[in-house]
Amino acid sequence: MPKNDNKFLKSNRLLNKSDFQGLRSGSRFFASGLFVFYFKPNQKKSTRIGIAVSKKFGNACQRNRLKRKVREYFRNSDFKFTGHDL
Repeated sequence: MPKNDNKFLKSNRLLNKSDFQGLRSGSRFFASGLFVFYFKPNQKKSTRIGIAVSKKFGNACQRNRLKRKVREYFRNSDFKFTGHDL
């Protein structure tokens, strides 16, 4: 059975409040429309991503769908090997 390298593992996620606060302090950001992207290098080889969607964006179903799409894009991209926190 072939190995699937496109999984979205816990090591690829920002998991708790301190991870998100660490990302916001001393990071660069880019704002575009509905999105604000914070990014900074981390000490790991893999990129970690955290997704937070405001309640101002639709209902729960729409927010969850947006997060699923962002995770899917990240999971299939080569960007996950750049060593940043997003």
